[in-house]
Amino acid sequence: MTVVLDTNVLVSAFAARGLCADLFRDVISHHTLALSDYILDELQQKLTEKLRVSTPVAQGIHALLLPYRVVHAELPDIDVDIRDSDDIPIVAFALAMKADFLITGDRDLLDIALSLPVPVISPRQFYQQ
Repeated sequence: MTVVLDTNVLVSAFAARGLCADLFRDVISHHTLALSDYILDELQQKLTEKLRVSTPVAQGIHALLLPYRVVHAELPDIDVDIRDSDDIPIVAFALAMKADFLITGDRDLLDIALSLPVPVISPRQFYQQ
């Protein structure tokens, strides 16, 4: 199963123990994790700017995730009304990857999950399926 983890899930996975950390370990152990440059860049930015993680630690996390990076030359256009335009490249990447799931805690995406062109679920829903 191919899974794309949204930035907020990755932030939670590295910031604290709990559901997202367990989910991250499960996905890399039993599934195919696909991450884009956009997700990796956004993760590094959120870690350093919002959580005040040191640059060396953020770079270490980036290096750890680099093997899961998939370069996709052209992302499909998606015609969906998403409140936060920053989410569009993530949904487009998940669609391009033919991901079985885009896992997110982002209410903007979860609230419109049924109208998105890729299955979008929360971390808890992933375990309940």
